[in-house]
Amino acid sequence: MTTTANNVEKHFYCPYSESLDKRISLNFHVIFNPPSGQPYTVKAVKRTTGPEAQRNSALKEVKKDRLMNFYAGQWHADISEATSYHGLHHMIITIIDSRCREVDNTIFSIYISWAWEIK
Repeated sequence: MTTTANNVEKHFYCPYSESLDKRISLNFHVIFNPPSGQPYTVKAVKRTTGPEAQRNSALKEVKKDRLMNFYAGQWHADISEATSYHGLHHMIITIIDSRCREVDNTIFSIYISWAWEIK
């Protein structure tokens, strides 16, 4: 996962590795080493939790599908999101083969901290 805030990028390789601020861009770059040469799709489900998201009617799951591209001997896809609400949020990433079977998955749970503003 890559985060971008104020034109500065930071890379994270482990789910649950640290908390992030609100109002930053996220990119989940998925790389898959396939057991065979068929096409793959990434299905991503974002689950937002917490009272701030609830007050803003943002608890509904957001689903995105991306066809993976094959290059450099691996399958690749990107899923972009942003951090908007304080709380613990989850990105469930699943790789689906051409026969609609799940072949791999992972969950990135990310804690979004308060972004303090001085007025």
